[in-house]
Amino acid sequence: MEEGRQRASLPAAGGRPLSFFSAPASQRAVLRVFAVALAALLAATTTAAQGCSLCYDGASQQSPQAASAMNTGILVLLLPALLLFVGVLATALRRRVPDETTDR
Repeated sequence: MEEGRQRASLPAAGGRPLSFFSAPASQRAVLRVFAVALAALLAATTTAAQGCSLCYDGASQQSPQAASAMNTGILVLLLPALLLFVGVLATALRRRVPDETTDR
């Protein structure tokens, strides 16, 4: 290589180029899980859209009492998911490592 030119890559902490294969195994595993989850979410959008029209048609033909029960059921099913989300978020915020680069 010529002396004024360098490879276009981001240096890692150790000075080596940063790539998927040079990352630690735990980071590669996280990236794989993220890629699989993203692919599953993108593939499921078309399937979920087909069921929505059936649910809407069924719910729109119900009596007002049944519609009220459906709304209550939705709120009851939302509560555990919301509590789980808030619990995981609170645990993550409580256990995070303080940023040592900023001194106030």
